[in-house]
Amino acid sequence: MVLALLVKEDVALIVIPIGLWVALRRDLRRGVWTVVVSFGAMALMFLVVMRSFTGVAFRNSWRIPFGGFAGLFRVAFRQPLELWKYLTSDDRPTYLFQLLSPTALAFIAAPSVALTSAAVIGANLISTFWYQHQIGYHYSLVIVPSLMFGTVYGIARVPITYRKRMVGAVAVCSLAFGYWLSPLPLARSTVGDWSASNPSVVAAKELFAVIPDDAVVSAYHPLTAQLARRERIYSFPNPFQRSLYGPDVFARGDRLPFAEEVEYVMLPAVLEEAANLVWSQESPRFRVVGSNAWWIVYKRL
Repeated sequence: MVLALLVKEDVALIVIPIGLWVALRRDLRRGVWTVVVSFGAMALMFLVVMRSFTGVAFRNSWRIPFGGFAGLFRVAFRQPLELWKYLTSDDRPTYLFQLLSPTALAFIAAPSVALTSAAVIGANLISTFWYQHQIGYHYSLVIVPSLMFGTVYGIARVPITYRKRMVGAVAVCSLAFGYWLSPLPLARSTVGDWSASNPSVVAAKELFAVIPDDAVVSAYHPLTAQLARRERIYSFPNPFQRSLYGPDVFARGDRLPFAEEVEYVMLPAVLEEAANLVWSQESPRFRVVGSNAWWIVYKRL
């Protein structure tokens, strides 16, 4: 439980229902403690950790439709048809189908365990953020354990004469949807990646040595994780032009006041048009200190 809660602040939306299930079905004391600790961990993440980084406890209220929680509840009770139209729009039914079908719906035989994922599934379906109801993104990952355990629990609760058939159905559905949706070997889907031997990766590593460990850096976003062992690292075009920076996710376009404090910039040798426009305004203040066919490192004059 502790390791799960350390993953992300909203993991508690899964762990709390699990605690309730344990309290009602197995061990009241352990279940209640699970719920209490999960609530506490979530509160700590939002009110202390996230607030210390962003200045606000929760910066994603814009993902709640109909103007926020109040509007959502109002529409749910006064205009349920509008809510239904919303929930059946924008590929949400397809997302639900892709999420549940690999289990062959075997969890329906005893749904209580699988229902521990209901809060997260509901949040993903309700969200206005497109990525939350697309099966290929991490928002669905936290749901998988509940559905898998729920499937096993459901199969275990049916008469033994039906179990082999249900296991077979789950195996067929899992393999079929794995081929269709997952980047498995020989599957239909693929995911692009930059392996350690990729020429662009090798070229980037060569230039990392040019940048001092204590320098303030703005870098092309795929490089920021590799350059992040420092106090300040920004994903270009930040801080020269704000983009997804700060508590207001819609604030963009302004030059942040600490832009002059950036000492090094690492960018692709060939920039996209928008990035090139930003950099053309800043580049006179920098000089090239390292380059190759893939990347260029600049240092402030």
